[in-house]
This record gives sequence, structure tokens and C-alpha cells, in this order.
Amino acid sequence: MRRRSQGWTPLILDTNGNGKRDEWVEPDQPVDPTKDKRIVAGLYGIAVSPVDGSVWGSVLVYPGQIIRVDLGSNPSETALSEVYEVPLDEGAYGIRGMDIDRQRCGLGIAGERTSRELRPAQVQGA
Repeated sequence: MRRRSQGWTPLILDTNGNGKRDEWVEPDQPVDPTKDKRIVAGLYGIAVSPVDGSVWGSVLVYPGQIIRVDLGSNPSETALSEVYEVPLDEGAYGIRGMDIDRQRCGLGIAGERTSRELRPAQVQGA
């Protein structure tokens, strides 16, 4: 017998920067500086951080995204998401483990970029 039900929460970006989830605009609406923004993404390869309990997952799009969901005290009402994209600068950076494929594709490799250098995705068009 199931004792707990499965919950759901929309993926909401704190685009107004107040640190909490408030009223939001839908994915097909423009960003409103007074509201948050809902995004649509299916998470793959989900992991839970043992440090803070946040949920991390990858999104299978090109060039790739990672989403972090901070559940808050009541996930269906308080969860906030962050989106990170791997920066693409084909002439300046290689990605560890991808060097052979990148060389085969004719993409220059002049250095490495670590995961610490992931940058938040642009909210417009997310």
C-alpha cells in the first residue's frame, strides 16, 4: 500500500531576484521584471545533493543544460529552479572527455573549462 503520494512542482526561475517564489509568467510569455518565470524541461539523470537536498538533473537539449531545484520548505509551493548551460566558445575551450570528438569535427581546442565555470542560461527564450 502506498503511504505517500508523488508530488509535483513547476520549474520556476526567480527572475525578479527576491529569493522566493511568487507569481510567475508562463513559458510563452515575455519576462516581467516584477514576476518569476516558469520554464518547461524534462530532467534526465536526476541526483539529490547530500549537502543541501537540492535536486539536480540534466536536460537533453543542445548545447546542454543542467537544472538545480531548491525544494524549499514546501516543495509544491516554494521550489525554485536554476538553469545552467555549458558555454560554447568553440575556438577557445575544449571539454574534458570530448577532445577527440571535437578534433574530429574540426573544432579547435585551446584550453579546458571546468564545471565551476558553468553560467546561468539566458532567461529570455528559456
